[in-house]
Parts: sequence; structure tokens; C-alpha cells
Amino acid sequence: MAQDFILQHLLGFFLTTEDDTTTSWNVGVHELPRDARTPFAPFLVAARKCRNTNNKVQYNAKEFVSDVGEAKKRWLIHEVEATQWFAMTQAALRQVKVGRQEVIELIANDEKDMTTQGVGEHGAVEDQVNPRFTLRLVDVHTRGPNGSCAVFLIPQGREHEWMFSTEEGANELATGAGFSRLILVALGRGGHAFESTAKVQEELNAKVMELAPDTLRTDEKIPYLTVQEGLGARNIVHQGTSPLSGAFFVEEVQEDGNLLRRLVFLSNTNVIQSEVKLQRCESAALTPLAASAPLQPSGMVAALHAASLSLRTVPDALHRTLVLGLGGGCLAQYLHDNVPGMDVTACELDPTIVTVAKQYFGFCQDQRMRVVVADALKYVAEQSTATEKPSFDSIIVDVDAKQRDVGMSCPPVSFVEVVFLAHVHALLAPHGVLLINVSCRDSGLYNDIIARLQRVFTGSRAVLALKPSEQDVNSIVFIRKADAKEPDAEMLLQQLHDQGCRRGKTENAPRYVDDELNELIRDIKITK
Repeated sequence: MAQDFILQHLLGFFLTTEDDTTTSWNVGVHELPRDARTPFAPFLVAARKCRNTNNKVQYNAKEFVSDVGEAKKRWLIHEVEATQWFAMTQAALRQVKVGRQEVIELIANDEKDMTTQGVGEHGAVEDQVNPRFTLRLVDVHTRGPNGSCAVFLIPQGREHEWMFSTEEGANELATGAGFSRLILVALGRGGHAFESTAKVQEELNAKVMELAPDTLRTDEKIPYLTVQEGLGARNIVHQGTSPLSGAFFVEEVQEDGNLLRRLVFLSNTNVIQSEVKLQRCESAALTPLAASAPLQPSGMVAALHAASLSLRTVPDALHRTLVLGLGGGCLAQYLHDNVPGMDVTACELDPTIVTVAKQYFGFCQDQRMRVVVADALKYVAEQSTATEKPSFDSIIVDVDAKQRDVGMSCPPVSFVEVVFLAHVHALLAPHGVLLINVSCRDSGLYNDIIARLQRVFTGSRAVLALKPSEQDVNSIVFIRKADAKEPDAEMLLQQLHDQGCRRGKTENAPRYVDDELNELIRDIKITK
């Protein structure tokens, strides 16, 4: 049964014992046939003595190569635990439970699935697994009108869309499909090649049958569905690994006739960290068009304009902003290039990501644009207590969380703690604004964030939020540093709507202000 203490003892002896350096062992772990109805998976551990040094271990048909015994041990334990988890899950999934969703990662039969370095809890470096397929199993009908089970292949490049990346979207898609169970399949990045839809189906068929509910009749087929012809396409321009950020990909996709370049982290592949449109310059080379085509920052820009920029009596008056989290640099570069008087300081923890921003996303520094490579939490704390404390008109928190098990993919929880918010408050100029990019599935945690903001920004009457669209996962949550003269919440909201939109209609309005931005401003709401 490969209980943990047994597996640790066996693999520790054969793979990490250093008493006899002349002895080497060829170790393999093999899953034995089992009844799909039982949650227990039996294994065979085979160790063969070798004369020569052996740097391989095997799990079923897969091999992992390393000269480090501890790394081989960790890999084998991960594979066994994944199989045990799947066996337990498969047994539990025999019956349809309306409302249930499960995410299952399928690993390919080669070592490409293992990235040597990644970021773990509390920033610890650890192995990351790059799955070949990620399955989201959704139960919506006890007896689906169209059958018991179907598979939906998500086109490459569209994994981030609301319909495919959120529980709400997946539930809506599954309900409309009309099957008791819908299995959404996302195709992996980096080293994974997919020949055709038919080949993908052939590869998935056996595993899909294992995940089918017990209501599936013996003569019933499981159909494969999708929204477009083919598998879609992603061109990986660059992929790398950072000890701080883990594995990441720079990829290009076609969307609505435009060629888009994206930065995606393996730790959260459903989230596009940065995105720019590419255009051809006179030399016929493709270059990032971040300055005039901000595909993601528009919600943040609308909130910043309504809460602060539209209040400037001089349109090009100096506005100092601190952006925490550079990513591809799209937001910082857009503000620098399009907002008159904007002076940008960006703080980024990972120097590797700064290099990626410069090489692949058109980010550049000058007298009004600078990057500080530092831990944003420490940087803000140090600056807030410095003898010559800087003062910012706006502070933008645009940091993604590496851990997916806390109910919030951005920002990390430490960026919404009272201590950090107090440091931010100290750095803001009078009537300065704090803006936070929030993606939170946990309503309780979201309400806690709002309560903390209200506690720290005591003179403010309202925490405001802008959700760029109904299907957008993220919201821009913002609050102004105010005094006792701040109008009440409803009046403040009306002022933001009126002032922000009115400045957009004047002849000398900044070029970043357009009809889309004005529509977004009208969608700003008071958080409840």
C-alpha cells in the first residue's frame, strides 16, 4: 500500500544512504492493477544492485534523472502520492454530486513535467510539476438531458477566460452543455506538444473512462466538445525559471486578428500576469505596443483617473506613483507614456522578471521611470519610517500570489494585513489613493480586506471597487487618504462619476481618456 513511513524507509535506504559509495541501486516503483471501486492502490518497489553509478529512477513507464539521491526520492514519492490521491478521488467520484468541482492534474510519461526549481510556501525553493493536462470535473445534473458525461477541450490560449478559469464560469458552461458531468481539459505549456484533436482524445480516453460516473451505461459514448476548430495555438517565445518566481512562460497567441504576447507563471497558469499587443515597426520586426495598447491595465487606469488624476487642476501636474509588482511592466510603462506629469517608481522582487520586462515587453527606464529591485513589503516599511520619507500621490498593489490554496490569487495575504496598510497610509500624500488588484474567491476574506482598509484609512468614508466586466475575476479595490471634510460615501461616489467622466469630454483631455474608460468609471461602486 506504500504507506508514507514504509516508502520513506525503503527509498531512503536505496537512494540516499552514503555508507557504501561503491554500491548503487536501480530503483523502480510500479503501480499494480486494482479495482476501480476501491480507494487503495497497491505498488511494487523493485531495487536491483548495480555495479556502475545509476542516476535514474523509474515510476511505471516514466524515468527521472538526477545525481542527487534526495531529488530522486522526492520525485518517486510525489508520483506515488499522486497515484494514491487519484485512486482515492476516483472512488469518491463514482457518484454524481451536483455542485461539486474537482481539479486533477495529469502528468506525462517523461521527465519534462518536472521543473527543477520553483517557488513554494513562504518563498521556499522546491520542485514544480508542469502537468500535461489539467482537468476540471464539474457535476451539474443528477440525470443530464444529453447524457452522463462529456469532455470539453479548452483551446490553447483561452485558458484564462472566465468561462474556463473560474468555478462560476465552468458551472455555467457545464449547465449549458446538458450532461451530468462535464470534464474541462486545459492543455499544458512548456515542452508539451499536441499533434491534433484526435491524438489528444486518444491520449485522454482511458483516464476519462476512469473519471466517468457510475450512471454511464455500457453502450454510452463520452463525446468531446469544444468552441472552435482545432486545439488553438500558443507560441512559446521564451521560458525560464527563477528561484523567486518559479517557472514562467512568454507566449504569443492570435486573438481577434491581433498578435498578443503574454507573461504567465506556472504557479498560476489561469492568470495572465502581463499582456501586450504586438505591431510591426518599419524594419518589419514585431515590437511590443504597450504604450498605446494596454490590454490589462484599463480598469486600474480608470480607478486611478476617477480617484486622483481627474482632480488635478493642472492637467500635467506632477503625480508620483509607486507600483508594487512590475511583472511585464505594462501598467507602469502605460502610465509613464500616456499620463502627463506621471513619475513612476516600480518595486519588483525578482530581477529575472525585470529582465523579461525589458527584453520581451518593451519596458524601459528614464528620469520619470525607475525600478527598485526589493521585497515590496520591506521597501514600503523602510520608506514609511525613513528620515526623508517620500510622498506618493498613488500607490498601486499589483502583485500575484504564488500559493493557490488561500482563496485569493492576488495579492498575497501579507499585502492586505493591517501593518502593511498602515505603512502605505504613511507614504501617501494628502488625498493620495491606494489601489489594489484583488482576485479573491473567499467572500469572508474579501470582507476582511475591506474592513482592514476602513480601519486604517479612518478619515475615508468609503472603500470603492471597480470590476471591469461581469466575467472578470479581478476587481480594483481603492480608497483615498482623506480628512474629516471627505463627503459621505454616496456623495463621494457621485463626485467621482461626475468629475472623472466630465474631464474625459473636454477638448484638452489626456489621450488615455476615452469612451471605454468613462464607461468603466460609471461602473465604480461602493463595497458592501
